[in-house]
Amino acid sequence: TAAAMSANGLKTPLHGVLFKAGRIDAIAGTPSTVKGNPALLIETEIGYVIATDIGTKLRVPRQAVTTVEALVPVIELPNNPGVMKDGKLIVQPLDAVAGNIGSNQFIVGTSVPTKNIANTDALAVTLERDGKKLHETTGADVNGGQAQMLMTLINQIVEQGHVLHRGDIIITGALAGAKPAEKGSYVANYGALGKIEFKVE
Repeated sequence: TAAAMSANGLKTPLHGVLFKAGRIDAIAGTPSTVKGNPALLIETEIGYVIATDIGTKLRVPRQAVTTVEALVPVIELPNNPGVMKDGKLIVQPLDAVAGNIGSNQFIVGTSVPTKNIANTDALAVTLERDGKKLHETTGADVNGGQAQMLMTLINQIVEQGHVLHRGDIIITGALAGAKPAEKGSYVANYGALGKIEFKVE
């Protein structure tokens, strides 16, 4: 989000790698279980399943949308790369990059074809713990909107010499910020994208 970038002195978003070993596939009606730790965070994000190989930069956000075959709700569970100083969380961008933005596990919900979702910026996203609402926002919370952020991330990856392949997933940033992974039962509701239920133990 614009606020997160400003707070960390960034002019462009940072990105890391979501390793396959850290993927947890959500099963409807059966909450996934996550082992908590003091540094663990919870982020609600929208995921984009790439439809075709991409090895060249995109020019406009509309192109980014056409490279996607499906959308998925995603819970990212990064470890906090920051330190506390005078009661405030301080994250050094270089430390965050060196630590892969803290990312090592993520929960993926059921995919929904892109044709079924008219506007990802309009998707309503809420997160609750033990019935208490932690946040409520929309897909538009990411800086510039979902399509712009998707294009930015695709282009960053391509600029680094990588090729995106069909089936790869890109997630576009924490909606409404990260929350501490306190113990409890969570429900993340993504409206037309469905829900992800999980427990932190």
